[in-house]
Amino acid sequence: MREASKEQIARELIAEIASEWEDTPEAFKSERDGRIIFTFVINQHNGSSVFFYDPQTEAEQAVEDSGSFFAGRVIRHMLAIAKQHFGNSHWQLREIASAQVSISDYEIFGMPDARKRRIEATMKLFAERLQEQLGGVKKGRNKKPGLSAHAICNTVLHFKEQPSQNKLAAVLKVSAKALREWRKERGFDTHEDFLKVFYDQRAGGEKLKPN
Repeated sequence: MREASKEQIARELIAEIASEWEDTPEAFKSERDGRIIFTFVINQHNGSSVFFYDPQTEAEQAVEDSGSFFAGRVIRHMLAIAKQHFGNSHWQLREIASAQVSISDYEIFGMPDARKRRIEATMKLFAERLQEQLGGVKKGRNKKPGLSAHAICNTVLHFKEQPSQNKLAAVLKVSAKALREWRKERGFDTHEDFLKVFYDQRAGGEKLKPN
């Protein structure tokens, strides 16, 4: 497909979707230099962030990949989930930055096993979040509520001291056995080794103190 044709088709699809767009205080459209820009306001408990999104580039790629009919559906859905996606970028930025700092420290201090576990834990966290967005994939028995790397990380960070397995399981509202099985499935033999993955999540790098 020629570049000019791809660009024009994408522009027309965006214009069609924009003509049906209902502006709200947190999601509205505007025009700049002949291009349609969508603005999304992400409100958080302690402030707000504003994202300006020009979908032209991704729309052109969608047209090239899928043709105009399917691309129109893809672009429409892109804009429908954009606010949620930009909202997710906050925790993604935090997790990636935290992981990179940890990995760098592990490399400096010669801790290859800890580095590997940190990478795997971060990748698993993102995979689980993506799976949730895509509708989830159930395998065998139903997934136990509360058991995800993200949920465990957030829970651990609320303790001033390293929680015991029983205490952590109680807060997550699962049995200690379920938590132990979940941990072993991810290659951690002991509760202490498992919690080490989350230590450096604390603000300012503060470490959890063992009981």
